[in-house]
Amino acid sequence: MKELLAGRAVVSIQEEITEKENLIHELVSEVLKASNNSINFSSILPIGGNENCDSYELKCSDVSYILKISLEEDCEDILNEAIFHKKNITSDCIPRYIDSGVLDIGDKISFLLLKKEEGFMLTDFDNDYIFSEHFLYSLVLFSCCEVEKTFDEYFNECLKKHSLDNYDFLKNSLNPERVGEYEFLFSTIRDSALKIYDKKIFERGGTCHGDLNRKTMITNGKYFKFNDCSDCFEGANLIDLCFLFLNLSFKEEDVDRFLDLCSLHFNIDKEDLLKDFYATMPVVVHLKCLHLFYKMLIEYEIFLNEREDVCFEISSLFISVFYWCEKLNVIKNVVKPMQSIIFELSSSTDYYPHEIPDSVNEPHKQELASNSSDEDFSRLTAPKNLSLSYTKDGEFGSLSLSWDNIESDNEYCILFQKPNLETLYYYTKNKNQHTIKDIDFVGSCLVAIKAISKSGFKDSEYNKSTFTIEPS
Repeated sequence: MKELLAGRAVVSIQEEITEKENLIHELVSEVLKASNNSINFSSILPIGGNENCDSYELKCSDVSYILKISLEEDCEDILNEAIFHKKNITSDCIPRYIDSGVLDIGDKISFLLLKKEEGFMLTDFDNDYIFSEHFLYSLVLFSCCEVEKTFDEYFNECLKKHSLDNYDFLKNSLNPERVGEYEFLFSTIRDSALKIYDKKIFERGGTCHGDLNRKTMITNGKYFKFNDCSDCFEGANLIDLCFLFLNLSFKEEDVDRFLDLCSLHFNIDKEDLLKDFYATMPVVVHLKCLHLFYKMLIEYEIFLNEREDVCFEISSLFISVFYWCEKLNVIKNVVKPMQSIIFELSSSTDYYPHEIPDSVNEPHKQELASNSSDEDFSRLTAPKNLSLSYTKDGEFGSLSLSWDNIESDNEYCILFQKPNLETLYYYTKNKNQHTIKDIDFVGSCLVAIKAISKSGFKDSEYNKSTFTIEPS
């Protein structure tokens, strides 16, 4: 992630919508009117969504609501979450259910309306905040909720859902030459998951959230509540913890510390917990890897990488998955090709065209008085056969350049433009090679070289080449 983020500044801006003429404002108003929910909201704040539905916070004077809308009348995300809330309408560990259903507002859409619970997002706290008996108590309360789906059904749904054949628009949008490569990785992970999955191990337990992370939990400083309950299932309680460990990028020492807390709080033998953990985590790692890879392709093809914060979140979570692939010795053969694909898709947001900046900003031009535009000077010959090679030693890399020295007593200006378009200049004389050192980023850069500084001659044209520095 350090390499992917080097040279970037990513800002995610969420603006409240107050204008009645705004399309989202009109849509929300139509949904509330058609569903007979009289809510006088002052503003709308988009708070997320995926390829299936969008979520909005409706801000009122004394209370706020969460409204989820899908342009599909049979949206599974909204349907499943609505069923879960109806079954657990008296639960204190989930938001209060208000309404849901299918509406005809010219087109049939599905919606879910919940009361927004007041509290702090877990994004405001570090991981230590969940190392508490209060969190465990809240998790036990959640596990007492009613749910229809079993983990076995959830497991098989994940294997089926995370396939390019499941989403024709996505498959048809991809480069045909890459479809086979992507599907091979999906099938490799699915086959590996089936080999290690033992249904009996995962049947016992309570209700699991399915994807516990910072965004799905809020707290009032003591107790916790759980949002986004569209993928809940019944199964071993450690499944939820394993998802949590991956989403919070827990390492071995973090897991060990958390299981110590569980052992003490529930009076369970630590060795038994560890045994269950090492049986559960490999399966969860497979499912998480499938899910993230699928999300990455959707962000790339459907949302065109415009949601950069989501792209970086996915990349960060992959690092946690890869860590546990190594520790658990599972699907290690997919890590390298996936790293390459993640880099390619994540860095494709750098769509800025590489161009040679205005020559007036070149250092040697600033030092010399400008030549009269009326003078007719001959132009030097541009260096030929520019060759580039990249090496990395430890944290930094070096880019070596070589070219044909056309004439004697030539001085050369080397232009180096980073992925964020920051441009650096280097100079060398009577040489046909140079090394640019201390490179600490990955991505596409521009390298160009020209001959300069001969009395009575203009600088040559640039001989330029783009070069992509990939993660080592």
